[in-house]
Amino acid sequence: MLFQCLCQVYKCLLLRNLELSSINVVTFTRRIHSSVKQLSECELKEETLQKHETEELPQSAENKNFERLHIPVMLEEVVNFLSPQSGQCFLDMTFGAGGHTTALLQKAGDITVYALDRDPTAYKIAQQLSESYPYPDMPTAADVVNALDQQALASILRTYGEERHAKKIASAIVQARSIYPITRTQQLASIVAGAFPASALYARKDLLQRPTHVATKTFQGLRIFVNDELHELFMGLKTAEKFLKPGGRLVALSFHSLEDRIIKRFLYGIDMTEKYNLGSRQKIRQGLKNCSKEDDTEFPCGKSNSKWIFIQKKVLTPQAKDIQTNPRGRSAKLRAAIKL
Repeated sequence: MLFQCLCQVYKCLLLRNLELSSINVVTFTRRIHSSVKQLSECELKEETLQKHETEELPQSAENKNFERLHIPVMLEEVVNFLSPQSGQCFLDMTFGAGGHTTALLQKAGDITVYALDRDPTAYKIAQQLSESYPYPDMPTAADVVNALDQQALASILRTYGEERHAKKIASAIVQARSIYPITRTQQLASIVAGAFPASALYARKDLLQRPTHVATKTFQGLRIFVNDELHELFMGLKTAEKFLKPGGRLVALSFHSLEDRIIKRFLYGIDMTEKYNLGSRQKIRQGLKNCSKEDDTEFPCGKSNSKWIFIQKKVLTPQAKDIQTNPRGRSAKLRAAIKL
């Protein structure tokens, strides 16, 4: 039973990739709480959970006694040895009354603390502590379009939205926001449309040759940038590589070229910073450069440093009958590989 509970908590950590630098105790403790409520295997009573959610910590004599008796051991030594610095992550595996976690949070700003404890009283204490260290607000698409300069906006639209007219759209956004703030999606769509002639509004076609709005790529670029989707995808692939045993299988579905490019490069063992679609001369130069590296004994010229073998060499796309049944999956690409 305990193992099942810990597995569920571990799943939360894994899905967040253990790389986040801005999540504090409140988010993590609430994730544990919501996960525990869904675990029938842990045999936790719903009425007990509801009581813990509604009860105020200061009114509980149990909590006061718990905090008084639970004195953190060798607090100064622990904090000194951990030496918390801004931006670092910590895992308190026995939160208790939160003595060590509190000291870490007071020692350095902008740090992440993951707190684990099975005791419901410890959870309530962590919940109260989290109110003193609130989760920072993350930037939204509205923040991006209203705050970034024209060059930065154009770069986002070009890189993440693969928008050829990024400069024109960014200029229209900056001009519009000087008159009124952009707060609604319809506003942004109208601003982007206004940067093109009326005949171009639905001139673009999707894979089914259906008209698509000219602002579609702009919204894609903003969404990917705000959600940090490409980095999350890469970290997910790295996590899979770390925890899969040899012979384990990885199946990755992507829905646009940027995602598929990351998956392809990862499985082939190609550096993410390396340029793509190289010409023949560039490929020759790159090959000679790779051969001259000091680590060529580990990865000889012409051989891949990939840790995967492809199940299917070519990328798979939905069949026509699948697209007819589910048109939204028309852009899907599937790659599958086995870990060596």
